[in-house]
Parts: sequence; C-alpha cells; structure tokens
Amino acid sequence: MNTRKLKNDYFLLLAVVLSLSLVPTGCGAFNRQSSAPSRVLNNHEKIIGANDLVSVDANGENIPERLRGILDAIGQLSTGCTAAHIGNGLVLTAGHCIVVSPRSSSGSCRLIAVVWGNRKGNPKQSISKCETVLARNYTAAADYALLKVSTPPAAAITPDFQIPASTARLTMLSFPRMRPLEWSGFCEPSEHTNPDLRDRKFFHSCDSEGGSSGAPLIDEASLKITGIHAGSADDFNYGFYLSAMRDIQSIIDNRK
Repeated sequence: MNTRKLKNDYFLLLAVVLSLSLVPTGCGAFNRQSSAPSRVLNNHEKIIGANDLVSVDANGENIPERLRGILDAIGQLSTGCTAAHIGNGLVLTAGHCIVVSPRSSSGSCRLIAVVWGNRKGNPKQSISKCETVLARNYTAAADYALLKVSTPPAAAITPDFQIPASTARLTMLSFPRMRPLEWSGFCEPSEHTNPDLRDRKFFHSCDSEGGSSGAPLIDEASLKITGIHAGSADDFNYGFYLSAMRDIQSIIDNRK
C-alpha cells in the first residue's frame, strides 16, 4: 500500500471539505483568514420562468440518453463553481471562479480541487488537484479560465471555437447552490444588447443558481462546448463564446 499517496489524497480531500464549508465572502473574494480559497457563489444567476432544473440520477437515467456520456466530465470546483474537462487534464471554468491568494503567484492554484461524479446516489466520485492556471480573464468582456489538473476523469467534452448558428439550442449541467449535479433542460441563446460585445458575450435562458458559474454551455446537436456560463443581467443569464477565447485555443492547439 502506498502510504504517501494515501496521505496526499487525505489532505487533498480535507482541503476540499474545508473550502466547501467556508462562508462566502462575495463573488471573487479571497478569505484572508483561511489558507483555502473562499467559495465563489454568484447570487445574481437566474431561474428563467418556471424552474426547469432536474437533479441528475447517479447513472443519468432521468435525462436524455445522449447526455449521459458527458456527465463525468462536469466537475465541481472547491471554490463553489462548475467546471468541465475538455481532455488531457485541461479544465474550463469562469475566470471569477478562480481565486488566487495574494501571497501566491498568478498561476498558482494548489489549494483548488475538482470533484467529479457528484450526482445524487453516485458512489463513484474522484478528485483532481489543480496544478496550474494556464489562462484567466475576468472583465466585463471576458470571464473564463483554463486549468491543468492532475488525475482527470476519462470523460471529456470537446470545445468548439466557432460561434454557433443562431438556431442552435443549448443545454447546461451545473451544481446550483452546491447541490449535486442538475440539468437545466434545453434553452435558446440570444444576442447581447451591446453590439460591441456580441462577438463574445450572449444571453441564454438555461436556468441557473449560484454555483452554476463556469458551467459549459453545450450545443444540443453536436454536444460540444460553445460557451461558458458566467452570470445574469436583466431578465436573462449570460455566457461567453469560446470563439473569443483565442489564448485558450492556442494553448490547446500547441498541446496536440
């Protein structure tokens, strides 16, 4: 038995439990009283109309069959957000979900972990440790981050760096209010009201709550990620197109 590995796994799990138990100090805030990042729960996310969120069964039997193969690629960050594995240990999430200690370098994320398989009644869960932040942007025009993690899941969702067709429908899987995985159903995207942002930011009506930030917005037809959910404004939720994340596309291309 590898006692060193067991000890490392124990301390990683302890870090996850501690960070998930912290009281939120505000979106993007860092709790200076703790050695772990605070939870980042966006309280401005919305249920659009009737609440369509569905708690996903352990095997995904209560959601469309074609979505079941990607369930294990949806992870819950110890900071309280949602993330997606896109292959080779690369994980996409929202930029405001990645909080770095002022005492650490900008690429350090050693206190952040990702739990995979957190579904109602699912005993098969695993934990990845964040190794480095490869890219991060958090402005009004961009909100995304790309992480490199250890021991990623086998499941992955392919990113699509093309702007989806206007007729495309989206779907989203996330961890609203830190609950086990929930499905939003299908929804339609719409243009952003600011013409200067339309090539990178868009509205959508997939239901979300705090904890959904960072969730992949997945094209219903291709099952590829076309955007990242980041919050809400006015009467809609909003996300950012992967097509505007050229630095992430370059990192992925250089690793092929």
